[in-house]
Amino acid sequence: WCACLAVAGGIRCGDAAAASVGGAAAAIPEFSAGADISSYGYIESHGGIYRLRGRQMSLPLLLSRAGCNTVRLRLWHRASPEEARRRGVAGTGNDLRYTIPLAREIKRRGEYLVLDMHFSDTWADPGHQLTPDAWRGLDYEQLRKRVRGYAERVMLAFRKASATPDMVMVGNEINQGMLWPQGRLWVRGRPRWSRLAGLLRAATAGIDAGSGGRRPAIMLQVAY
Repeated sequence: WCACLAVAGGIRCGDAAAASVGGAAAAIPEFSAGADISSYGYIESHGGIYRLRGRQMSLPLLLSRAGCNTVRLRLWHRASPEEARRRGVAGTGNDLRYTIPLAREIKRRGEYLVLDMHFSDTWADPGHQLTPDAWRGLDYEQLRKRVRGYAERVMLAFRKASATPDMVMVGNEINQGMLWPQGRLWVRGRPRWSRLAGLLRAATAGIDAGSGGRRPAIMLQVAY
């Protein structure tokens, strides 16, 4: 996961495994070996089982035994009932209620937890950065306030569950910005860096406010 990292005093680019962010919840591993297991809960609830050399065990334990030290979980906003029906569980189900139990299990195993906040009700990528249904129609300043408040509530919920992430990805694959249309980066051939930066600052401010003094590392991810 090479990406840009937001650090105190600005934004710089670097290798996420080697970067240092002051006040992080845990030191970034010198070498990260890991996986995104966001679908683990669904698979297990439908009877899926995991084995390592013939022995059945949970997926987090299996990964740990196999040498992984980093686990990523995606987080989507809560979809409206209509959107949930349209996109199904696979497209809207990774909300806070689903994700926190997985995060708690990962933290109990002592793994480095990366939380991938999409700031969308569904998949966010360079071609899809849909604003959550509950936030559509807000103007830019209203959206910034909503983003900050949401990020703070998310961090508080993870803290209460003893599952504070060690790193938070603010947005997912934000090559073209996030939270369209307000946060779309390129419009009519011109970049709107200040608008994207404003949303990123709002999100990181919320993360800081909800972290209780144990600020996670912050990652800004682009796809390439």
